[in-house]
Amino acid sequence: MRSPVVLFMLLLLVSSVSAQSSGGWLRDDLTGCHVWNSNPEIGKTFNWSGNCSNNVADGPGVLQWYVSGSPSGRYVGEYNDGRMSGRGIFEYRNGDRYDGEFSDDEPNGYGTLTHANGTRYSGLFRDGHPVQDEAAPADSKSSVAEPRDPFATRGETTFADGSRYEGDFHDGKMSGWGVFTTKAGDRYEGEFADNKPNGFGTYKEADGSTYAGLWTNGCFRQRDRAAAVMATEKECSFGVRGRPY
Repeated sequence: MRSPVVLFMLLLLVSSVSAQSSGGWLRDDLTGCHVWNSNPEIGKTFNWSGNCSNNVADGPGVLQWYVSGSPSGRYVGEYNDGRMSGRGIFEYRNGDRYDGEFSDDEPNGYGTLTHANGTRYSGLFRDGHPVQDEAAPADSKSSVAEPRDPFATRGETTFADGSRYEGDFHDGKMSGWGVFTTKAGDRYEGEFADNKPNGFGTYKEADGSTYAGLWTNGCFRQRDRAAAVMATEKECSFGVRGRPY
């Protein structure tokens, strides 16, 4: 017969495994903000740069996951009531990247999963998994192992003012995912289109000021905060510190 101590330890182990598999809320000690953690791990923490409403992440922002202090995943996009919801990009620790729709903290809807080896699936996702047996919209592609766009390339360019871009190009223009840095040390990382930040991204100035969320033609506005990257204040129709192209 097993002793009460052994039975108690087994019960604790089962409870721990059950809690880890079912998910739960995590708190950012720096901000006091909570997010839903669908994949619990021992030593898992996070930093959230966006809005916190009623002590939970809400709205656009950037969430960096850590496990035992090491980066383990990164999300740039929208949160609703503490869960990933809306449009976003998730970069996994293994180098894979999902760009598309989220709901209930999982890829749900249409999106693109690009693996670290360059293969890609574009189409419908449900509860974090690709769905291959349902029709996709006319403007989407579905493939289990689709090669990268043959007209898209990775590269880098340095401008006359000392600023630098490294990332995706399409038809000779900055388009896709990239990093733009200025000589002063400011840095934008995120989506580009037509040679400007377009989509979700994070801009961090050398002094530590951070702007994370949705960008349109190099312009960012979120309530009373605004910034311009590779665009002028006049083009963005507001007067803030910007980094003109």
